[in-house]
Amino acid sequence: MSSTIQAEIAQEAIDVVTAEPDVGEGGLSQEKEKEMSKHDGRGSTSKEETEKPLPKEPKKESSRPQGKESANASNGSEESRSRKKSSSKQKAYAESRFRRADIVERCPWTEYEMSIDDLDHHFDKLRTLPSLFDKIHELSEENEKLRALQDDMLSGIDRFHPTPDSAIVEKVAGLRGLIRIYSKTFSRQLKSIKEGASVQDRLKSRTLTMLIDDSLWEDSRNIVLLAESVIWKKILDDIFWSPFQVFGERLEDTWKTIFDEDGVESADAYPVASEQSEKWRNATVLHLATKVRKNPDKASSIAMTILEQLEDRLCSILGIDSLKASDRDSLTKIVTDSCEFAVLLGQQRCRLRFYIPEAGLHFDATDNKEKLETIGSEEIQFGKVGFVSAPGLRKWGNGYGQNLDELDVIVGARVKVVELA
Repeated sequence: MSSTIQAEIAQEAIDVVTAEPDVGEGGLSQEKEKEMSKHDGRGSTSKEETEKPLPKEPKKESSRPQGKESANASNGSEESRSRKKSSSKQKAYAESRFRRADIVERCPWTEYEMSIDDLDHHFDKLRTLPSLFDKIHELSEENEKLRALQDDMLSGIDRFHPTPDSAIVEKVAGLRGLIRIYSKTFSRQLKSIKEGASVQDRLKSRTLTMLIDDSLWEDSRNIVLLAESVIWKKILDDIFWSPFQVFGERLEDTWKTIFDEDGVESADAYPVASEQSEKWRNATVLHLATKVRKNPDKASSIAMTILEQLEDRLCSILGIDSLKASDRDSLTKIVTDSCEFAVLLGQQRCRLRFYIPEAGLHFDATDNKEKLETIGSEEIQFGKVGFVSAPGLRKWGNGYGQNLDELDVIVGARVKVVELA
């Protein structure tokens, strides 16, 4: 028997496993009988033998004598032997449920042929992988293009969010607290000096208020407030004078040149407020802040320079060469928080600036438009500003840099008020 015929027989046996044969009352269907007879008659020499109708399957109780009689009657007859062989195979197909193991046991050669068929199937799948990879790569490129397009669209959206006034007020309160605590230590050191220049001579011209009455200098209760004023003045001069100062840049002249009116000259570091000027400042400060984050050593160097200048000022007042380590730590915290707060103010689109009320400014407790915070004189209803201990903070416009002609005091200055006679 050739390998091709063997494979076909094995395949048909597999089909029997997966498909239930059509078995009627008398046996297999006529069509199935023809198909099986076709294969069973491959060894026959006559085509007519395979086309003859098959006899109905005999009943079980009469099968033995009938088979014996048929064998005796057709001894030596090729036609009878072929029909008997076909009938027995039909019964085997109809009554058996071949499994794959049964097929392999009866036809060992089919195991390898079926394995080869499985491999061919998997190899066909593998042959499609290159085209799948090409498709995935193409989709990935399209996805990147779509993402780039979305980024371009989003870049045109203004995603600015202003810092709430409450957060700004909290920052000011925290910085004031740090300076007030250190001022108490500094004032004690100042009072302990018994020789040399007086406190007034050591501090005058270094406070926020230039012209202070002598009577206020002579009151020892004011020394801690005046020491606080000295520290604040140095902080304002070295950190908050310009939005770009904390980055070590001098861009205020460029800012004013772009947005100030022609012929307008001022010693102030700020140009006339407009929505465009504040957006320019906001974008420039954001850019500088990004550069500082990439180069933290530069930011540390700037903060160290400011700290050293503040130390030199205080050492000069006290007449000493250096401060104590604990004092230096306190000043480091003050400078660090001040620098961070300056960056935050510069990133806003409204205009936020510290301000110092002038000495002699009229004070009315019932109409305190400047929101002045009086020190140690709560009972005074009417008076004038004697000196400023801590600056206030003003705001122009709303959080998005609009309505810049509107002014609001969000933190009032701390002042010593002198009662009017």
